[in-house]
Amino acid sequence: MKLFLFSYSVNLRMSFILSFFILSFFHSVSAQGLEFTPNPQQADSLKFVLQHTTNDTEKMVIYKALKIFANEHSKDSFQYFNDKQLEIAQKLHQKIWEGDAYGWSVNSNLAGDYDKSLKSLAAVKLIAEDPESEKNMYIESFKAKTITPHTARIYLLGSMYLHYAQVHHSVGNTEKEFESLKKCKETLESIDDEVMLSVCYLNFSAYYKKQEKLDSALWAAEKSIYYGKKSGFSVFLSRNYGTIAQIYTTKKDFINAKKYLLEDLQESQNSNSPVSIPNNYMRMSYLFKAMNQPDSTILYLRKALAGYIKFMGECPNNCYDDIYQGISEAYSLKGNYDSAYVYLKRSTSIVDNNHKRQVEDLKKYQNFFLEEQKKLKDAEKKNVQLQNYALMGGLGLLSMIGIGLYRNNKQKQKTNTILQEQKNELVQILAKLTSAQNQLIQSEKLASLGELTAGIAHEIQNPLNFVNNFSKMSIELANEVRDEITKIEMAQNDKEYIGDIIKDLNSNQAKIAHHGERASSIVKGMLEHARHDTGTRQLTDINKLCDEYFRLAYHGLRAKHKDFICTMESRFDSSIQPVEIVPQDIGRVILNIINNAFYAMNERKNKGEDPDFVPTVSIVTKRIVDANQNGIEIRITDNGTGIPRGIREKIFNPFFTTKPTGTGNTGLGLSLSYDIITKGHGGTLKVESLESVGTEFIIQLPLG
Repeated sequence: MKLFLFSYSVNLRMSFILSFFILSFFHSVSAQGLEFTPNPQQADSLKFVLQHTTNDTEKMVIYKALKIFANEHSKDSFQYFNDKQLEIAQKLHQKIWEGDAYGWSVNSNLAGDYDKSLKSLAAVKLIAEDPESEKNMYIESFKAKTITPHTARIYLLGSMYLHYAQVHHSVGNTEKEFESLKKCKETLESIDDEVMLSVCYLNFSAYYKKQEKLDSALWAAEKSIYYGKKSGFSVFLSRNYGTIAQIYTTKKDFINAKKYLLEDLQESQNSNSPVSIPNNYMRMSYLFKAMNQPDSTILYLRKALAGYIKFMGECPNNCYDDIYQGISEAYSLKGNYDSAYVYLKRSTSIVDNNHKRQVEDLKKYQNFFLEEQKKLKDAEKKNVQLQNYALMGGLGLLSMIGIGLYRNNKQKQKTNTILQEQKNELVQILAKLTSAQNQLIQSEKLASLGELTAGIAHEIQNPLNFVNNFSKMSIELANEVRDEITKIEMAQNDKEYIGDIIKDLNSNQAKIAHHGERASSIVKGMLEHARHDTGTRQLTDINKLCDEYFRLAYHGLRAKHKDFICTMESRFDSSIQPVEIVPQDIGRVILNIINNAFYAMNERKNKGEDPDFVPTVSIVTKRIVDANQNGIEIRITDNGTGIPRGIREKIFNPFFTTKPTGTGNTGLGLSLSYDIITKGHGGTLKVESLESVGTEFIIQLPLG
């Protein structure tokens, strides 16, 4: 309805016009679902209506529409409109509308106030699970299709499960997240709510993507698109297309990734959401990074940053670290290490701050459930007190004592059972959260160390190249001078003296070149250790791979030490099917362990303590199938010097080595191998050793 209708007869006809405008507006709103987002013109019109209406119900409805608009434009305005909706809903005893306001406040507090989010969800739970909340409910324009107070309450219950899933997702409690999403889907399916099912499947897609189950994530995103289009609810189409594009990017299917990014951009331009286009730019940068195009990566990261600041004043969910990290890696790929280091410092600072905030959030998350447990215990104590009072007051009623004791005992047993189950569940949650917190701290430290190592190594590499190159040139120049001296007539003693000097110069330059090459190999090892991407997984015959690198290691050793002879033994399990691994990385691990075995056996041989000693190294593969594990095992055994007990726990630490200086060792081989097996492939790498007997490395890789 045109706003000029409000410009005349305001005092006489205002009430009628306001009512007609609201009914007309929310009729259009209901055609697009409960979570319809007004455009700026509609929002301004609603604010005008709000200034002139005195009807609390109309105000409550308008505040809801305005808060949805402000959700992506101004956090302060959103909080104000949501609080006003809550205030009026409580005044009018509109429980469902009150629960809706509490539910929306969860998203507002999720960025760093978990205790508020969980308290809001507890308030929603009381309303959504109570059938009494259906009484006196205002339902006009509440939703696209005709509903009853009962279906509105079930809708609120499904929304509550969705919010719980988002809270669990943000702290990494994947088990609780999946359980909440499943309840959300089942609840919404019971009332055939296509709008919220679209949102529910969108969150399923994020869950599967985080679990690296890409096919399931793709299926969930397509289901979200299906329900969104079927219901006419297109708010999250852009995000779904972006999710599908990222999945295809991860799969290296760049053609489909570009196709869905264009769909994402089209929906972003049609959307009222100001962050849709910057989000599209972020996903564009991920694609160009995967395609190894650093210039385009930097361009879209900068456009995303500018877009967020323009529309929101800052990055949502603290995205600065992702942007600065991406720019740093892109500059490093271009060889512009100064710029890479500048953005790396910015990213590291933000990561440290985010880590501190995440630790605080985990504490709040833990404390909330511990407080809930304490409340249950207090309730039990109060229940026991009430039971005692009842017994004291009923001493004169002998006929009722037996019945009373029986009922009280049954109630106490039931309460104790519930409390024990909740206590066990909370203990498990606390243990998982503590483990997750420790892993988060360790991973952040290792990530920062890796980035710092890479930066330092890059800076050292350039002067090392100059040292190596000029030392080799100096040797050539000295040789030329020696040749020229022979052509000049002078005393034989002088020629011999100059020849000795040139010989010393040659010797010095050769030593410089030798140690320069050693330093260069150390730098390369540091860069390899700091590397993020481990290559592409592919189906590989693990027996064939082990045999290939087993022989490669031996021939490489024989090329350097022709007098070294070793007995090679291998036993391969023929039942092992091809497994999905990064073959180059696993081969590097096998090669490194076998080379260490050769070194240890050669050391024992050189000691000469056992004249009958025969160097022997074996490699064995085995399929493991039991109740706790499904995978493969690789055992590499040698009869070398063994590893002393005192240093056995340190061998996987970066830069730790037992080899003497000058052997070309960097101390990074086993550390890199450990990272490849545990972090890159989700397996385990263990060592068993006895001094003067030998060493066995055990690699276990999961299947599936």
